[in-house]
Amino acid sequence: MNIQEVIILIALLVGSYLIGNINFAVLISKLKKSDVRNKGSGNPGTMNMIREYGKFIGAITLIADVAKGAIPALIGWYVVGGIGFGQRSLTAGIFMDAPPRLGLYVAGVGVMLGHVFPVFFKFKGGKGIATALGVGLIAQPLIAPFAFGFGALFIHLTKLGALGSFSIISMPLAVEAFMLSSGMYEGQALWGIRLASIIIIFTMFSFTLFTHRKNIINLFSGTEHRTLIWGKEAKAIKEAKRQKALEEQSNA
Repeated sequence: MNIQEVIILIALLVGSYLIGNINFAVLISKLKKSDVRNKGSGNPGTMNMIREYGKFIGAITLIADVAKGAIPALIGWYVVGGIGFGQRSLTAGIFMDAPPRLGLYVAGVGVMLGHVFPVFFKFKGGKGIATALGVGLIAQPLIAPFAFGFGALFIHLTKLGALGSFSIISMPLAVEAFMLSSGMYEGQALWGIRLASIIIIFTMFSFTLFTHRKNIINLFSGTEHRTLIWGKEAKAIKEAKRQKALEEQSNA
């Protein structure tokens, strides 16, 4: 790998990081003339957006954050392709997995880093689940949708949002790491590149572990709040918030 190729990878990492700084939850809530960081859990993410602004706004936030993870990963895979490994075939890089997928992982960790530690928001970002799902969608397009469906069902049944979030991102990333470690991708013959890619994937997952550290502690201590998005309880909470907002407006 020559210096030009190293520069390309660094540029990809930095560019993806800057894209990760775009926080759609904050931007959308600003359009609603409020700030989601001052509401509910204070987390600028899908769950809090659903609780505070409803399912439709939450879905828009989810789609935007997934796209924010997927687009840099796809660009990294397409542009970098077989960097440092001879023939560059962009088409093969996308459809045949012939060249190594290093660009995908570099862009993925960059956008995750930007989402979790955004320089434009004083390094206080979201928890990174939807963005990681976007990266996983590019890496494992068949596994990621299944993982999302399983995670959503798990959250609905158990009311444990943190555990459901981990299942959503762990499946595609774990499958990708397994395929790399077992040499299932053509062009991934060099163990050093495979090991570096696995470390990058683990780093992406570690970001979400870090952002959920309080949830993990609460789970073990039995004090974790239940995640209520659907059902009668969720509707009752939403109605209580609506009534409180009306009271505040009448008293203003």
